Amino acid sequence: ALLAVLATFLVLGMSGLALADQTWNDLPDSVTAKYGITDNQVAGISEGYPGGLWRPFSNVNRAQFTKMAVAAFDISLAYSALASYTDVPKSNYYYPYIEGAKAAGIVTGTTATTFSPNLKITRQQALAIVARYIAKAQGYDLATMYTPDELAALLSHFGDAASISPDLKDEVAFAFDMGITTGDDYGNIKPLANLTRIQAAALLIRAQGL
Repeated sequence: ALLAVLATFLVLGMSGLALADQTWNDLPDSVTAKYGITDNQVAGISEGYPGGLWRPFSNVNRAQFTKMAVAAFDISLAYSALASYTDVPKSNYYYPYIEGAKAAGIVTGTTATTFSPNLKITRQQALAIVARYIAKAQGYDLATMYTPDELAALLSHFGDAASISPDLKDEVAFAFDMGITTGDDYGNIKPLANLTRIQAAALLIRAQGL
C-alpha cells in the first residue's frame, strides 16, 4: 500500500545527532515495526529533537526530506559558490544538503529560482526524489524511458492519477513500475498529501535496498 511504502521516507530532526543505538521516547518498536523498519535504521538517517523525542507523526518539509535523502543515499554535500535558490542562502542550515541533492540531480525547485524549503513535502515530490536517485543509480533515463501510452498505462493504476503534477508523472510512473509504491488500499496515490516523519523514514530506508 502506498501509505506503507511512503512510510519509507527518512526522518529528519532539528537537533541532537541520532546514534545507531539511540532510541526515542515517542518511537517505540510498535511504531517502527508497523512500517517494517527498526529504530537503528531510523537513527542511521535522521536526527531527533530535544527531550528524547523523534516526533514520528509530524509532517516533513522539503528541506528536511532532502536532508534525509542525502543521508539515506550517501550523497555528498555541496558548497556552491553561488546559491542555486534565493530562499536557501549559504547561511541556511540546509544549504549544503539541498545543493548536494541538486548536484546529484534528485531535487528541483518549486520555481527556477526558489526551493520553498519550509513547505510540507507532498507524496509525489518525495516519490520523485527517490525515483530520480534509483533511476540514475540503475542507469535509467526517466525523460525517455516511457512512451506516452506506456506512461498512461502505468498511471492508470491510480484512481486519482489526474491529480499527479504533469512534471512529476515520469517519476511517479517509475516509482510504481519499480515497486517503490503501489498506491493505497483504495487504489489511489494521494499525490498532494503530506508525509509524516515515520512515513518519510520508511520510504527512504526501503529505497536503500534498491
